[in-house]
Amino acid sequence: GSDGSWTVIYLTNQVPSYQWAWKVLNFTSEYRTDRWSAQQMLGDPNVFPGYGDNDNAWAPSQSSGTIEQVIIEFPIAIRIGAIDIYQTYFPGGIVEIATQESAQSPWRTLWSGPTNFTSGYAVIASPPLANPTFPSKIIRIVMNQTLASSWIELD
Repeated sequence: GSDGSWTVIYLTNQVPSYQWAWKVLNFTSEYRTDRWSAQQMLGDPNVFPGYGDNDNAWAPSQSSGTIEQVIIEFPIAIRIGAIDIYQTYFPGGIVEIATQESAQSPWRTLWSGPTNFTSGYAVIASPPLANPTFPSKIIRIVMNQTLASSWIELD
């Protein structure tokens, strides 16, 4: 299916609102075009809280040694206050989250940090974000698999 992954949380009159990703705009690689495809990250999670290699999550084409990215779009442009990333296999490889005001705008980093691999359980990453000064509906997630011992999978 095409259920999966990212939640963007923002405030409207101090009431949290949520959206799920609805389009994949670009990606560096995917294991297959059906199962383990980047499309698996769209909609609400369908693997989490499960952990393990699951064809309903996105996996890059290589199991290790690469830098991978995916660019996703949400239905409504908002000022992003938080993002939840559902990591269901070898979590901890995300090294950057960025946004842009439009497809022609430069990328603005919302968060960056080192890898912090764990195994044995799924993780929702919710890193502290820099507050953007503009509404956006485009997010880029960068994963560093150079130290991974297997595929990193995102739901």
